[in-house]
Amino acid sequence: MSPESFVRREIPRLTPASHHHERERARMQGHALGYAEGVRDAARRAETDAARADEERRRARREDAAAAAAAREALEQAAASLRDRVALISELAEEKIWSLAIDVAEAILGRELSDPVHAARTAVARAERAVGDAVDAVVVLSEADLATLDGLGERPGALTIESSPALSPGDAVVHLADGDIDLQVTQALARARAALSEVTA
Repeated sequence: MSPESFVRREIPRLTPASHHHERERARMQGHALGYAEGVRDAARRAETDAARADEERRRARREDAAAAAAAREALEQAAASLRDRVALISELAEEKIWSLAIDVAEAILGRELSDPVHAARTAVARAERAVGDAVDAVVVLSEADLATLDGLGERPGALTIESSPALSPGDAVVHLADGDIDLQVTQALARARAALSEVTA
């Protein structure tokens, strides 16, 4: 190796001032690195907290929606139950009203027909309306009503009248060419009660 190719290298020596500067620089660099890492940790924690809070909000919304749906279903069931009860009460009330109406009618008729004259005249009037313009009609009255009419001299001359012990005061049966018309009071009330039972059954 020639003397010209040899290069002398010297290792620099740090003076106390330089050494202090390097230590300070290293300390600052470490502080910066630590600060940066702390910032990154804080950012990660903030991201985690934000995700957790978002999940809690979604869960709360799901729970609120489920609670609202449950409340709506309960309200609908309660409304349906109330409608059913109201309908049942209305049906029972209507049935009771009609039953009471029949009872009242029976009581009124019973009181009116307890008067022999009124019973006989009522039976004849109802029979005349049923006969109308029919020809060869026969009216059957109770024996008591026919006796009352004869006693009053009010037997209708335009009607063919017979009596039957099976009939009660106020009753009448009209025989027409095409059938009979039953004007018995007790039978009419019985038919009304039967019709009411069929409707409300």
